This record gives sequence, structure tokens and C-alpha cells, in this order.
Amino acid sequence: KTSDFGTEEETKAMTRGNVLEPFVRGLFAKQTGFSVKVCSGVFRHPLKPFMLGNLDGLVPSEQAVLEIKTCNSVRKGEFGAEYSDEIPTDYLLQVQHYLLVTGLEKGFVSVLFGDEESFKVLQTCVKTLGVPKSLKSLRDDLSLKTFFVKKNENLQKQLLSLEEDFWVNHAEKRIAPQWKTREDI
Repeated sequence: KTSDFGTEEETKAMTRGNVLEPFVRGLFAKQTGFSVKVCSGVFRHPLKPFMLGNLDGLVPSEQAVLEIKTCNSVRKGEFGAEYSDEIPTDYLLQVQHYLLVTGLEKGFVSVLFGDEESFKVLQTCVKTLGVPKSLKSLRDDLSLKTFFVKKNENLQKQLLSLEEDFWVNHAEKRIAPQWKTREDI
């Protein structure tokens, strides 16, 4: 991303994620017993300065990154068993990128599932009353699941190659890449 392309407009899902992130981080810590360090600022790869990561948290005792998501029922079927690495591809690639940037070997993805109405109620609660202590006092359809991702060197090599190509051939030259549809791939 370069500064002259403007700023990204925040979607409802992005707003929901930003408001609920502290709540989900607290639930993850309570559920797992792990201490979580809140990250401020952006991480930068030591050798590839174009590679950045804005982490939701670090789990120091596990030397792991923490990625926090809120998902409605539409995406719930894309996840496997809790503590597996069966997560949507876009989330998997994001965590592998963060592992590459930080040099860490593993990551947790903590996901709060619910329907849109429950998320609205929870957002209002968080904005007006602060972060609730648990889900029990809220709505029945909210649930938290955590997934575990290990470093995948082959995938990271592919990511590094693609990201470097994008940076050198598009971002630095200010040339937008050609859009591809699923049929083109």
C-alpha cells in the first residue's frame, strides 16, 4: 500500500472487529489461561521492509501471534474442529504472513461466531458499558473458538515471492495489477 492511493473505507465488519477486538482478546486469555500482549504499532520484516504486520496480539509464553476475528454464520462452515488449522484460506495466509514478518513459529486465531443481531447487541454493550466478563450473560448464539496455525515454510516462500513481486512490479512503480477472476486462475 502506498499513501497516494487514499484510505480504505471502513466496512461494518471492520467496525465490528475493531469494537469487539478487546472483548475477544480477553475471552481468549480467559479460555486458554495465556497472557496476551496488546500490540501497538506495526511490525516490519527485518530484511524485507515492505512486509508489514499489524498484529492483534502476542502470546509471549507460547511465542505466538494472536489473530482475532468475528464471523457471522455465513463463514462458520469454513472452519474445522477447534484447535485445528482448518480455517478459511484468507485467514491462513494472513497468519502465515504475520509469522513470516515476526519470525515466530506459530499463531492462534480466536474467532467469535454469532449472527448480526447478536453482534449489534454486543457492540452496543461494549461501547456503552465496557467489556463484559463472559459470553454467558449475553446471547446464546455467540461462541468463541480458537484455532492453531504452525509455520509452513513452503507456503511462506510462496507468499514472500508473491509479495515481493507485487511490491517491486506494482507498488514501487505505481502500476495497478491486472484484475483476475476465479476463471482466470
